[in-house]
Amino acid sequence: MIRGAVFGLSLLLLANDTVAMSVRSPKCVQIFYDGNRHVGNQFGYGRRMALYLQNLLGHFKNVQQILSPVERYQKGQLAQCPYNFYIGSQFDNQLSAEFKEDVKTSPTSLVWMGYNAWQLGDQILQEQFGLQYAGIAEIDKNHLDADGMPGFYRLHEYKGEVFKKFASLNSSGTLEAVYDIVKMRIVNPKVTVPSWVKHSTLEDRVPYVTRNWNRWFIADVPFPYMNEEDRYLIFTDLLFDIIDEKPLRTERLAIARLEDVHPAIPEWQIKAFADMIKRQESSFILSLIPIFNDPYRVNSKPPEPSYLPMTKAPGFVKLLRELDASGVATIAMHGVTHQSDDQKNPDGVSGLDYEFWDIVANQPMPNDTAENLVTRLERGMKEITESGLQPSLWLTPHYAASILDTAIFGQLFDWNVGRIIYQPFAATQKERIPAHMRFTRAGSSLFTGQRLPYVADLQVELGKKEQMTEQFFPYEIYGDALGQRILPENAAYLIPKAGVAPSVPVDRVLSILKRNRVLRDYIGSFFIHPFLMNSVANGGLGEFNGDTKEIERLFSEARKMGYRFVSMKEWTAMNREGIRPEPIERK
Repeated sequence: MIRGAVFGLSLLLLANDTVAMSVRSPKCVQIFYDGNRHVGNQFGYGRRMALYLQNLLGHFKNVQQILSPVERYQKGQLAQCPYNFYIGSQFDNQLSAEFKEDVKTSPTSLVWMGYNAWQLGDQILQEQFGLQYAGIAEIDKNHLDADGMPGFYRLHEYKGEVFKKFASLNSSGTLEAVYDIVKMRIVNPKVTVPSWVKHSTLEDRVPYVTRNWNRWFIADVPFPYMNEEDRYLIFTDLLFDIIDEKPLRTERLAIARLEDVHPAIPEWQIKAFADMIKRQESSFILSLIPIFNDPYRVNSKPPEPSYLPMTKAPGFVKLLRELDASGVATIAMHGVTHQSDDQKNPDGVSGLDYEFWDIVANQPMPNDTAENLVTRLERGMKEITESGLQPSLWLTPHYAASILDTAIFGQLFDWNVGRIIYQPFAATQKERIPAHMRFTRAGSSLFTGQRLPYVADLQVELGKKEQMTEQFFPYEIYGDALGQRILPENAAYLIPKAGVAPSVPVDRVLSILKRNRVLRDYIGSFFIHPFLMNSVANGGLGEFNGDTKEIERLFSEARKMGYRFVSMKEWTAMNREGIRPEPIERK
């Protein structure tokens, strides 16, 4: 039975024995995942791994996704789509005889990721994949690298670059990393190796990705501990080859954001950054917080106001309108106050605090309802539109919100920029908010209060909050599991040496941009805070206040690499329509 328009992880219930022929009109891709010993477990670890893949496939607008727990596999299903994935995330999860037999006989493409290939047996492995199982490679505690960490297969070679798995020692000295991989020997000379992985302390390397015609093997599941330099990015690029898709462009695009801009920010900082952007013949996203609030006087001191909406800051509004009209800046709505009114979350001040997630209790906000969210966003939009501005994008403060909130963001804005925090979920809604009511459309201010009936019946069922993890993207996504379009943030952000977090200098961002040039459709994306226009002595990057020389080096070097900082106002206007087909999930 179908309840209205159903989206998310519980999208459409199919009979287990077949897939309707209509799904073959778009490009059909099946994802089989481990159900963690609970058949059809839509909230388990294996389903979360499938969620990451499903989101990445949202880059390809013509892909029809079909998701299924491998425990429910029925004979012949591999042949129902030309492209198939099996995500072996659970060690020795028992695979059915029907699935193994179809791996042997099905003519359609199959990507095997991670564990359990040994269950196929030597004959099928050699015939289908051209490989022989050689065991699980684990950490080598007898050999330490320069940072004192145990050795493991960490350094992934791809297209002349090296992508590096995350690894860190926690306070107890335990290695935090995905250090085990499935080792395979190549037994068929026709097997190609798009990517090798080298050991971090030994002179040894083994295949990471292999291809034997339409049989692919990946030595681990590339999603855990994903980061800006990770083997995850290799997989995102190989998707073009795996499902036979062409890149959308050959040009290297880049996005820069000026983050946490609110009416109490010194205007000279915004001007200094904008003038530098103009000299570089570039453009940027201005992340706008329309209302500044600091009820506990964390950053504001009398006689400065502790509450300042942008409609009460004429100089600030005039500057933003000039930047918007010139095309140098694209406005992104970055929350309403970027804090939680009178709640310390954790400090109470705009720009530092969370707005749509209770970070102290690590749970959704106490008043997290669809009605409260839409009403709050309409309050913020009123400030923006009465100031003569129109946002082109949405940006979630600290990327943190409940699944309910994120589902609504995707209906109110054409594009979301940044990273997304996901949690296994199932959602139902009779009818989504119509496109003409989105805040990124002209005249959207006319519909105050009229959006509420559309979200009144939105129901979200969630997995455990411990399963919440962040995903970033190398390219734009035309529809994630929540149905939102996403522009990436994937090249870190500048952190001065005086920051509380480890410093991220210009050269670190440049190294990420350089390495990731080998990725198809890659959009290099990073952000910068206004206070970095200060001198080093005042917490910035300049020799004096207003010195942008070091930041300008980032832009000039990126341009030398071939990146163009594209106007997101123009880009989003040209890419407003179109979204991938609704995913289908077998139960």
